[in-house]
Amino acid sequence: MHINADDSSKHSKNRRQSSTLSYSIPSRVHTMHLPHKNSKKNQFDIPNGGYGWVIVLAIFLINVSTWGANSGFAIYLAFYLRTELFTDSAELYALIGGLAIGSGVTFSPVFTYLTGKIGIRPVMIIGAFLQLGSNLMASWSVHLWQIFLTQGLLAGFGMAMLAMPAMALLPQWFKKKRTLAGGLAASGSGAGGIMYNLSMSQIMQKYTYKWALRTQGIMCFSTVCVAISLIRVRSTVTGKGKFQIFDASALSCFGFWMSVLWVTFTMFGYVVIKYTLADFTHSLGFTSSQGSVVSAMTSAGGFFIRPVIGIIADKYGVVTVNIIVHILTGIFALAMWIPCRNYGTAIAFAFIEGGIMGSIYTSCATVLARISGLKIFPVFFGMVWFFLGIASIVSPVIGMSLKTDPPAGMVSDPTQYRSVSIFVGCCYFGAALSLWTLRAWLVARDELTEEGACKGHTQEKSILA
Repeated sequence: MHINADDSSKHSKNRRQSSTLSYSIPSRVHTMHLPHKNSKKNQFDIPNGGYGWVIVLAIFLINVSTWGANSGFAIYLAFYLRTELFTDSAELYALIGGLAIGSGVTFSPVFTYLTGKIGIRPVMIIGAFLQLGSNLMASWSVHLWQIFLTQGLLAGFGMAMLAMPAMALLPQWFKKKRTLAGGLAASGSGAGGIMYNLSMSQIMQKYTYKWALRTQGIMCFSTVCVAISLIRVRSTVTGKGKFQIFDASALSCFGFWMSVLWVTFTMFGYVVIKYTLADFTHSLGFTSSQGSVVSAMTSAGGFFIRPVIGIIADKYGVVTVNIIVHILTGIFALAMWIPCRNYGTAIAFAFIEGGIMGSIYTSCATVLARISGLKIFPVFFGMVWFFLGIASIVSPVIGMSLKTDPPAGMVSDPTQYRSVSIFVGCCYFGAALSLWTLRAWLVARDELTEEGACKGHTQEKSILA
């Protein structure tokens, strides 16, 4: 509302009678702007439900066909290691998996920028076709470099162009129930991991790995097409949000660097467990089919336990709960993985560890939105996930390099993964320490400033610590 300073006393009585009355203002007179008293409230009017639950379903389906399908690489990795189909280098096979999960994520700032330019749905459609093409072309590959380009790089880009835009949607639809919604959506990766680990293993045994790749590609494409049709964006929540590749203000934010340490340590441990348990089971002397079951149990744990973690985090604080979860993940890696010698223990370990090791997918968007505020959340999210992608690429290579060879004359040895388990445990302890430091910073920041978000960007209020 514009108010003429000279006529303010003349019209004061009329203003009290009608709040909707407006006045013409000469251009020569100085004016002041009085924002609507509910403008700030309307800016952050997040529904906490409604169509948001349909968005949760859509992201669940996307996670089934991206992170869940990617979990199935454990079956292909065990197959490649056992048959030495393209090379006898375990590290090179592990690098394929690292590229599949991390190459596209590394370019997440570019995809964030692209999403702001052409929209979320076109980006995801491109990703769907890249994912389909990667699986089909990998099935016809005959050289190692072809597998690197298709099952590695192309698959990674396709998965990132589907999963990354989807992960940024939940903060627009949920506030109080955001971590619960994130847990339900993230459980899709568990459902997909169960489905693709077990089904692709059976297809691989009855037919060939080539038909497993083709079937996986067609199944993923069909599922994500349904999910893309359900996606909706609430742009009014963030206003003119920033969609750019880089924001220098993030580099001066202490919370940004703590987030980088958190995701890096977490992915160092997470990807190693995710990709190696099938081969670890084989090192105990069990069959490939039993190895696929153990690998699937990590996804089963994620499906059943992640939503529970989301509920607990909504009640006690997402950062606090994740600190405890990461400590437990590290303890189980040291206390249960190292002495594991039988099939039952391997299944139990995979289920428990699978349920708690991926809590980053439940909480990452919530924590980063808390640090940055919604206006710069897309670019902030992409910059943090650049480092997550790098960690994901090198993590399986580190894991395979730490694996020891069996004694001469033996095909397997249950101690081959001892160093690997120690590495995983230490990584999760490092992730917990990073989150603990981040929690202290969040509490101190909120006590010292009313603005709260990095570099003065508007934040939404929520109890996360």
